[in-house]
Amino acid sequence: MDNTLPGAAHWLWPAVSLALVFGSAALLALWIRARRNAARERAMTAVLTQSIELLPCQFAAFAPDGRLLLHNDTYQDLHKASFASLPRPLTYEAIMRVAVQATHPHEVEAELARRLASHEAADGTPFERLYPDGRWMHVVKKRLPSGVVAGFALDISAAKAAQAQITHLARHDPLPGLGNRAAFQAALAEAASDPAGTTLVLADLDRFKQVNDLHGHAVGDALLAEVAGRMRAAVRPSDTVCRLGGDEFAIVLRGVGGDTAFGLARRLHGAITAPCAIEGSTLDFGCSMGLAFTCAGVREPARLRRHADLALYQAKRSGRSAVLAYSEELGAAEFRAEQLRVELRQALLDPGSAGARLHLAWQPQCDIRTRALAGAEALLRFDSPRLGRVSPMELVGAAVAMGRARALDDRVIALALDQATAWLGRPRLPPAIAINVTADSLADPTFPGRLGVALVARGLEAGRIEIEIPEAIAIRDLNAVGPQLAALRAMGVRLALDDFGAGHSSLAHALRLPVQRLKLDRSIVSELPGGARSRAMLRAITALARSMEIELLAEGVETEAQAFALRREGVTLVQGYLYGVPQPASALLAAPALAAAG
Repeated sequence: MDNTLPGAAHWLWPAVSLALVFGSAALLALWIRARRNAARERAMTAVLTQSIELLPCQFAAFAPDGRLLLHNDTYQDLHKASFASLPRPLTYEAIMRVAVQATHPHEVEAELARRLASHEAADGTPFERLYPDGRWMHVVKKRLPSGVVAGFALDISAAKAAQAQITHLARHDPLPGLGNRAAFQAALAEAASDPAGTTLVLADLDRFKQVNDLHGHAVGDALLAEVAGRMRAAVRPSDTVCRLGGDEFAIVLRGVGGDTAFGLARRLHGAITAPCAIEGSTLDFGCSMGLAFTCAGVREPARLRRHADLALYQAKRSGRSAVLAYSEELGAAEFRAEQLRVELRQALLDPGSAGARLHLAWQPQCDIRTRALAGAEALLRFDSPRLGRVSPMELVGAAVAMGRARALDDRVIALALDQATAWLGRPRLPPAIAINVTADSLADPTFPGRLGVALVARGLEAGRIEIEIPEAIAIRDLNAVGPQLAALRAMGVRLALDDFGAGHSSLAHALRLPVQRLKLDRSIVSELPGGARSRAMLRAITALARSMEIELLAEGVETEAQAFALRREGVTLVQGYLYGVPQPASALLAAPALAAAG
């Protein structure tokens, strides 16, 4: 049989063979490419797997049907309970159910439904979530075009803790268990509207600075911590204890007022001031307290605070370690003080205003033997349309509190020097003019220069001016006023020590201050002629002045018996109602007794 192919069929086998060869080659190439692609995919998968392990957060990807496709070890660690107990393949719903059972045991189904809805949405909106181990996570989920949901969870527990600490510090004092100013304001605002009543107690430690200076700040801090603990132990759970700063505290007592609140404050005061020993030292300190109560007309927190502040201020002025409650009398006194500050400020700014006016009255200083005019003291007067006549002590106190003492002194000096200029050329001219200034001016290095300029501008001799040094200078640093006093003496201005023998003025000040005159305090004069003790004191002072070659002037002489006792001991200069009351300048030189002595 002839097996050869006829005609054109001779080329078929070679063609088929060639096709098989080329087909096989193509298939082999596809196979090789597929192997290469599979290797590349395995390599890329390995790179991806290793990369997600380097992420500083949890990562997981879920298939459209919820199966877990890919995750890193930190995600598995976050959901270790699920990975340990659940069958494979793991699903998002199964993992979340285990987590919700730990974090929301009382609302498992509701919380699970919320999480499944969030997973289904997966729109990339970040949110925060609490996980079973107590960690807070910042979570972002996004559904990819393939339907796969990829999610990241960053541990923000440290940031949450820091934020909680910041929030805590914003309302709490560093001293354990105490609120700070913000907590105090919030507590007071809430308590002030309590219909059952509220009492605000402000407390300030007395002599705390001395504790710090003597024992060191570590002991001072330990004392504050001890006081804070005593306060917390002494109040009720419903009360709020806060530190306003330094050694200042506030206690808001809820639901009490009047005598009950005052009793609580007294017990609190006793607990605070009980003996305290720290590091082997028994500390000497006290506590002043001011109370204010809510009532029908006082519900505003700011007003309640103001009332307690006033009570505390008065408690400290009354001798410290006192407990005082706000009263209408205290409020009236504060209203008067505030009105005085307003009017004094206006009087200093505008001397020609129609309101309250600063002016001087003059009291003669006389020779006890002849009643001749030996000088005149300028006495400050302040007449208020609303307050009436204001005493010099009250007026000066207000100026010092306002920080305007120097301005007031400048006005007094200007008024006195203007009057001295007007008296020039008049008969029986006062040989000397005594002017009172505050300790603030004497401590001012510019004071001698300002006084010198004022004297030159008016053509007055410095020797006609006597500056009276107040007894308050005795509690100041004498070294601070020494240069100013020396400068005044170098100018020729005379110096007198006021209120000698009483208050803070003493022999030590007479020795240290460059004075030419001692003004015997009226408290000594008022006891004359008195008994042997009064006469002995007078005799000692006069002997001291004589031995130091210092003049002695007795103030407050009101009776002939007092004048006789003074003259018998050698006092020659006197001042008081017996010789003339404070009077206008126009009346001073026309006084009958003075005229007769002329």
